[in-house]
Amino acid sequence: MSITPSVEVGDGLRDIVVLRPVFLPDEKGDRHFWGYILAIIDTRIFLKDANVSNLEDQNILCSLIHTEGDGTASEVYENGNYGEDSLVISREIYGDFWTLYLHPQGPWVNPWIIVLITWAGLLTALTLAALARRNARFRRMGTTDPLTGVYNRTGGDWMVRHYLEEHENGQALVLAVDIDNFKIINDVYGHEAGDEALCQFTRDMKETFGRSAVITRNGGDEFIIFCGYGWSRKVAEAIDRFTENPHLITYKGKEIRFSASLGLARYPEHDKDYRSLCIKADYALYGAKLNGKSRWKEFDPELKLKDTRTQLGFNLTDIGNEMPGAMAVYRADDRSILFASSTLVELMECDSLDDFMKYTKMSLDRIFPDSEKEAARAAIDRQLENPSNRHRFYFITANILTKKGNLCPVEIRGHRSHNANYGDVIYIFLYEKEQKES
Repeated sequence: MSITPSVEVGDGLRDIVVLRPVFLPDEKGDRHFWGYILAIIDTRIFLKDANVSNLEDQNILCSLIHTEGDGTASEVYENGNYGEDSLVISREIYGDFWTLYLHPQGPWVNPWIIVLITWAGLLTALTLAALARRNARFRRMGTTDPLTGVYNRTGGDWMVRHYLEEHENGQALVLAVDIDNFKIINDVYGHEAGDEALCQFTRDMKETFGRSAVITRNGGDEFIIFCGYGWSRKVAEAIDRFTENPHLITYKGKEIRFSASLGLARYPEHDKDYRSLCIKADYALYGAKLNGKSRWKEFDPELKLKDTRTQLGFNLTDIGNEMPGAMAVYRADDRSILFASSTLVELMECDSLDDFMKYTKMSLDRIFPDSEKEAARAAIDRQLENPSNRHRFYFITANILTKKGNLCPVEIRGHRSHNANYGDVIYIFLYEKEQKES
């Protein structure tokens, strides 16, 4: 049996959690583990059974102090002021110290009788309490995500299943969310920035959907949010803010903005099975991404679920790496590169995306030789600023300078567009000139 002492329950009251294993004998008389019995006991009852609070009836002053391994001390029980000549008993249990101060209201008679009466019952309870705390730590490790602190798949499923069993006739929302173009954050800024984005994303979810929401990290940047309330105008406004407004982190002094997309399914309108609701919310999520990302979509009951998720949308990395030419995305104002396809990395004779970003210093101008930088930039600006160029396209022929020092003639086609998170951006496609002429 294990006991967790002194759990705050409000109004100045404390409870004790008792976890007792149950073993049942088989036909041969061998005992086998069956399960646990969980009980919650008032602290006053526990202290009485441990012969601590009973000492007051014997005119004995008592104080029980619990000191955690980090030095944090708390008074579990006291029934009066004790003097400097108090009997002090201290024991270390799994790194925690428990100290009992005893002093009679009158003269001492036989202090060791008090010790035997009190400490025998208390020591047993405290030992089992330490075991309970250790078991609780293992339980938390098995049900939570170590990076963000939210539930993992096991913990989230258990919490939602338990909630639905108690609120079978209620309403709830299941939201599938992820970060748009999360891979770009990892590729451009590094995995530490990606981890910070995930943690901030988690904090934003808690702030938007409430601390009572059950947030589960399925893996990567994919999360499921279970909200124990139904649809309302207030919820719609919260979702609008969550998807339309950029999320922000500051990494090494640089602001990184990112957006989120969301899919929604309702309980019980769309389904009563939680896993089915997660799938339907996921379908709605990718429907939102297909329509431009940084937005949300509710599940359409007429959608055929036999359609695979990949038919609903693609991410920028998938598209860029499969294009017949090289592709990049850069800011219009400072020409800083936001995305580069693997084909462009190979064309620039770089070893990896990180190698490409270091070589170009994340600037589009760095792909051109020094002798052609100004001419290429002037040609691009001239075409984009032409009033008759309503669709804001441009086309130039130029040389690019690879990391190995080779000149490669290319044709570049670009399109200027506006992005809610990055402002005006330019999408470009580069084709090797020799390959096109052949």
